[in-house]
Amino acid sequence: MDNSKLKSYLKKFDSISLAKSIYTITSWISNRNYIGMLDKMNKTFIEIADEGGTIEISTYEDFKKMFQDLIPHLKDFYGYPEEFTSDTGEVRFYSDGSFKKIFIGNGSEDIYEACFFIESMVQDDEYLKTMWKEILLYEDFILSKLYLGEFSRSTEFECPPKEYFENVFDIYESLMNPKLKLFFQDFKSSNSELYDFFTKKNGYPIFLPVIKESFLEKIEQLLPLEHLKDSAWRAVINQVRDNFLPISSREIQAVFSVMLIEKKTNLETVIENSFVIWDISHVVIFVPDDLNEKLLDSLKFGIRDENYTLAGFSANGDLIKVSFESEMRMIVQKVEDVDISPNISKMMMFAKTDEAYIDMRGLMGIINFASDINEIVEFIKFSNDKASAEKIMNASGITSYFQIWQDMNKVIIEGSLDAMIVVPPYQSVEKTIEFFSSDMKYYPYDAGLEFSKIHHWNFVNEAKSDLSLIAKGGTGSADIFIAKDKSIVYQELYFIIEDMDEKTVETITSFHEIIINELDENKELILSLYRKNILEINLVSERVLKKNATKLSIIESKYCKKLIINSDDDTQVLLVKPDWEKIVNDNIISKEKSFENELILSFLKGGNFSDEKLLEKEIKKSNTEQRTSSISQIEIPYFIDPHLNFDSPKISAFKNVRKIMSKIIEKMGLETKEYEEAEILGVVRRFRNEIRNDLIKKIKNFDKIDLHKKLLNIYSTILFQINIHQERINEFQMIDYLREDSLNEFREQAIKLREESKTYRQVLEYLMEENLICDRINTARIITKQDLDELIAYSKWTLDFQTMSDSLSYGASGWNKLEIREDHVLEIKETDKYVRDAELLKKLRYVYGDYSYRDHEMDKQMLDLVDNAFQIETQISFKALFTTLTLLYSNSYVADIAQQEEVKVTNNIVETPINIIANLFLLETELPIEEFFKVLNFITINVDQISDNSGVIPVWEKKKRKNKLSAQPVLLIENNLIFSPISLYELKKSWFQGMMSFILPYNVGLEKTTKAIDEWKEYYEHKIVMDLATLFEETIYDVYPDKELYKLDPKGNHPRDLGDYDLIVINKEKKEILLFEVKYMRLSQTMKDSLGDQGKYFLNRKAKAKKFVRRVNYFQEHVNRIMSNLGFEENFVVKKYFLSNKNIRSFFKEYPFEVIGFKEFEQTYFN
Repeated sequence: MDNSKLKSYLKKFDSISLAKSIYTITSWISNRNYIGMLDKMNKTFIEIADEGGTIEISTYEDFKKMFQDLIPHLKDFYGYPEEFTSDTGEVRFYSDGSFKKIFIGNGSEDIYEACFFIESMVQDDEYLKTMWKEILLYEDFILSKLYLGEFSRSTEFECPPKEYFENVFDIYESLMNPKLKLFFQDFKSSNSELYDFFTKKNGYPIFLPVIKESFLEKIEQLLPLEHLKDSAWRAVINQVRDNFLPISSREIQAVFSVMLIEKKTNLETVIENSFVIWDISHVVIFVPDDLNEKLLDSLKFGIRDENYTLAGFSANGDLIKVSFESEMRMIVQKVEDVDISPNISKMMMFAKTDEAYIDMRGLMGIINFASDINEIVEFIKFSNDKASAEKIMNASGITSYFQIWQDMNKVIIEGSLDAMIVVPPYQSVEKTIEFFSSDMKYYPYDAGLEFSKIHHWNFVNEAKSDLSLIAKGGTGSADIFIAKDKSIVYQELYFIIEDMDEKTVETITSFHEIIINELDENKELILSLYRKNILEINLVSERVLKKNATKLSIIESKYCKKLIINSDDDTQVLLVKPDWEKIVNDNIISKEKSFENELILSFLKGGNFSDEKLLEKEIKKSNTEQRTSSISQIEIPYFIDPHLNFDSPKISAFKNVRKIMSKIIEKMGLETKEYEEAEILGVVRRFRNEIRNDLIKKIKNFDKIDLHKKLLNIYSTILFQINIHQERINEFQMIDYLREDSLNEFREQAIKLREESKTYRQVLEYLMEENLICDRINTARIITKQDLDELIAYSKWTLDFQTMSDSLSYGASGWNKLEIREDHVLEIKETDKYVRDAELLKKLRYVYGDYSYRDHEMDKQMLDLVDNAFQIETQISFKALFTTLTLLYSNSYVADIAQQEEVKVTNNIVETPINIIANLFLLETELPIEEFFKVLNFITINVDQISDNSGVIPVWEKKKRKNKLSAQPVLLIENNLIFSPISLYELKKSWFQGMMSFILPYNVGLEKTTKAIDEWKEYYEHKIVMDLATLFEETIYDVYPDKELYKLDPKGNHPRDLGDYDLIVINKEKKEILLFEVKYMRLSQTMKDSLGDQGKYFLNRKAKAKKFVRRVNYFQEHVNRIMSNLGFEENFVVKKYFLSNKNIRSFFKEYPFEVIGFKEFEQTYFN
């Protein structure tokens, strides 16, 4: 295009003010995306820079006029803006002892990643090293000075605001840089669109923020190729070390500079530019793209065939042989290690059959943004999996592809359709800017060398601190608090574990909560009195404290010893060694916030504060307030590893399963649409068997016993979490020294975790049973965490389908929504009604609880009757059953037998020969050994009888199933028992507490026992009415239990077929009549039980509630006559209640009375 008019217009202005004006326009945030216009302006100015005119642009008004007159000359070059984010100094790169702000939002890809390579490449060349330093300082200066303050952005090309104009005009001449001008004066880029960074004669700066890219391209032209490759590999290896350096107690997962050792000759071959990482099931070896084929074959096949040993150097430089199980799979990942400069553009299109491609910049991005080494292995595995690989058109780079994979929970295309993944440009640029501006907004960039490696940390969501970080290698955590433009950096370093015993480890969560709460509440005060800018509080061990105390005195305070290190004028470091024993003891007994305040003051004492006494005085003002955190001691009667946690499967597991299901649904030809509720049952029945069949195929990949033990360990952890969170909830009801907001937060969290664990309890029971009945050939495939997650996710889907079938069969309406999308992905959606109903039930359960008034004398009598019936039917007494179970789950007994060589205790699982338990039984009980073997037979699962005749586990028949793991949790393999102690504790609980709630673990074969239980329940059906009547003891009430209306009001001539009213209460003070229908229901074990209650009491043709309707309607119609006959002249209001021992509502049918639980009525009516 002809730009003669533009030239003529620009020549009117004097050179220096024009240079400033163009720099102002081209560097303005909103304009930077209009690359075509900016390039035209810059190139034209470079051409005419020495032909300046006489018009000077000295004021903002001059500048605005110049801009307005300029626009018509640019209209032919207007174009569309590029879709990248214009950054203003958010992104920083660490070099030469400090973080520098750098440009990455400039139309380039992966320039942030490229900086790590440049840093490595220039280390051996002083001149290039100096120039690199100059470039970083130059960009840092521009970004620090230009974009001061808050500027609004526009999508339009616009005139910059006055403040920005003034910023540029003030610093423009400082941007002249003869060193950089000289360095780039002869540079020719392979990108023909690039131009000079400074004008030739006067050296006026041009806003062209690709100076780093050009520097890299130039040094790639200057330095030998081998040096560039070596430097690039050194950069990625150093980054793996820096990001994932593990603590000494963790197994290493990486070695560097791969060595192949031939087993026959012991000949060593070293591949310098390479490294190896691994997880539990896969080994990934990264090698150069041009590695010779012979060496490549030795890697691929020599190790597999066990002709070679794989070795490498650890982060500490030790030579380590990498031994891995034969079942582990090996991937050799080639890496393109040339043409690293982002100026050399690459468009990547891959078909499913192409070899997985990774270049150096992409590898650096993966290393930096991966949460751990396992995630890198998982991505490489995903990229190399031809069976599930997707077609890709990648306009951004490998880093972007990896980040999309992360964001999509590791499943990019979820459905069955054969789609292409399109990665648009600048994805990684946006993610990097977001990482710095959002996730790491409060990162302590000035906190010194410890925080120089920003990708060493994982960002933690939902923390009380301004920024919470966890080290990727497990070396500790950091919490940052910001106030008054200063910061507190609190670190718990992994060394502290050296000084902790078991009791202390169990209380560390409470300790952490206290410190974080104190720092959050008092940060404004602490930092207002702190004389420096950064206060570091680092928790360490005794050993580390002494190691640093060679020239410093150790200071002792109430709860710690410490060293005070004044590292520079800006920072003070407090190395703190807590007195764990005193902290734990005081934490248990203290009921006021004074303990929490004393603890933080103990840590802060001796810091560089302007007035330490004022700090202490202000913090202690809250001494008598309630506490923010607490710990308590809970006795656990069973053997368990309390440090194991269960987390529900990752979203990626559910997405992987949905992807598989979508292919099954497509194959079955099911219609893609949103189904009406009436259609759902038929649809679910069509595909659930196919889904189950696919689950069984997956289970067959793994060894039965190995999988059983892994699932049983997870199951045990789930049971423990259900129990421990219930203990916490019970305790919260009694605590009066915790602050209300803290108490509510802890309580809600405990309820949430307990409910989640309860959901997965049934899932694990089902999955373990499917595993046991599944026949397979021997397999040695390693079971990974991802495998377990997917099996659990698959099983949850299967049970969800069953629950949906049950709810629809029982008449539930408004709870279910099912859609099959166009890509055949199945969506089961919780309706608003379901969410409301579920939340209501949860609230009722945890706020009010169930009716629990017991008659202990009657219970004792009835328990003897039930025990007699049970012995007749099983030939086992409750005493023998409970004694044997206690023996098997007891902490002390398990600890004793674990000392024997034949016994293996792993996590929560015990494996032992029968004779060891039999001998223990003889030693510790007075019962005959025959009783032990009878009980053992009673609680050992009969695998052949788990499924029905068709091979399906009838999960819907829980009451009729004896052969299920919840009732028979012991597995007998030859002469060895495999069991989880807590599952036996739960079995004892389910028999004893089940009887007390009138519901047995199963009914089949226990008809006499069930009959005795039913008689016991009948007593409580009467007792609950009497207990309800007892609530109305005051004289203002007239109370009539079990009353027929014609007997209550003989004058009324009422029908004799109305039936009796369980309880009638007349409140003479409030002029109310309370009518009660009272039901004693069995507590539900499953969703099917709950739905059965809905049918029995509210929905069926003979539902109990329907009979009550007639009675309440009749009473309502004749209330005035009835009350008059009873001697009352006033008008009375009738209140009607369908009351139960447990919390229940009628979810699917409206009734003219309130459905309510006993405890809820007791707590609401009288308050």
